[in-house]
Amino acid sequence: MDIAARLAKETQDCFDRITSFPWDVHAAAIRRRAPFLAGETFGFSEDGVYFDVGDSAEWLNEPDGDILLKAFVVAFPDPSVDDGIREERSVILKRL
Repeated sequence: MDIAARLAKETQDCFDRITSFPWDVHAAAIRRRAPFLAGETFGFSEDGVYFDVGDSAEWLNEPDGDILLKAFVVAFPDPSVDDGIREERSVILKRL
């Protein structure tokens, strides 16, 4: 398995998923989860490699303003090592 390629694909898929929702959906999730970050995470294994996939949403500067969205994936090819290989994408979702 090409771990770097799989990280890139999973990160892009997660990024595409979270950016498909409008500002008001993310804003509602942030308000509901406050004071904690809004977001989801899940994991899966493939060919002996564990992948942790997640996203987060938070106010960039002030409540009800722009939102910082992050999509990330961490791969753990060696289960005896705590540090994985991380890839992340982020975008600022402007309030219109």
